Amino acid sequence: GRGGFAEGLSAGFCVGALLGGLLAAGFGLTAGFAATAAACLLAVVIQRRLPRDAPPPHRQAHPDERLAGEVLAGFRTVRADHRLRLVVAALSLTTLVEGAIDVLVVVSGARHARRGQGRGGLAQRGVGGGAAVALLGGGRLASGLGGGCLLVAAALAGIATWPAVAPALVLMVALGVGYALIEIAGVTLSQRLPADEVLARVLGVVESTYVVSTAVGSALGALAIGLLGVDGALLLVGAIMAVLALVTGGPLARCEASIRIPE
Repeated sequence: GRGGFAEGLSAGFCVGALLGGLLAAGFGLTAGFAATAAACLLAVVIQRRLPRDAPPPHRQAHPDERLAGEVLAGFRTVRADHRLRLVVAALSLTTLVEGAIDVLVVVSGARHARRGQGRGGLAQRGVGGGAAVALLGGGRLASGLGGGCLLVAAALAGIATWPAVAPALVLMVALGVGYALIEIAGVTLSQRLPADEVLARVLGVVESTYVVSTAVGSALGALAIGLLGVDGALLLVGAIMAVLALVTGGPLARCEASIRIPE
């Protein structure tokens, strides 16, 4: 399920980053952007050709249904359950930080590229998903989410304080593993908590907040670099992740313990 999705997503990031780098290096940035746009259009064509299942009777459209009302219903569902509020808030904060990290990784990678290295992001994405699936194989999702936050914090602190090429590669892999742990554990928790009847609405809220939080985090990451420099911003973001792990660890563990999974 979610683990296989994460592995495929990580492989896609890895291959896409490699091809994008090759295109940009060989043919220029314009060719790289054009190839990315073509890939997105191809994805739309493929998606349009996927067969559609007929909705079950209880999900048939009603004349009084409105898109805005359906969207807001997902947020009302999350607001009504304190466990869902906790998980969605934790995921939103981690994706806010992830948006900032994306900016920091690019800037830090450019700094290391001047020393002859620019492949950290590939290792981060390529290894992270598979390693996280192995670590979460025995359950303990709350521990996985908190451990992922701490691993990300340690990796960012290491990149800021040990700016050498070889350690940066290892730390980027650790960063990828940490965020894969966060994503798999957090989204799995959000899938197990709600009733089946409202699961799609809850996942819609999770994905919506992911997009918004990532965008806001990217802007804040650029602002942090301007105010604190690259290393200062890395340390600040790492400290935020460490505090998040400490604050949410206990409540998330209690939340996970309340879930009853049918055998």
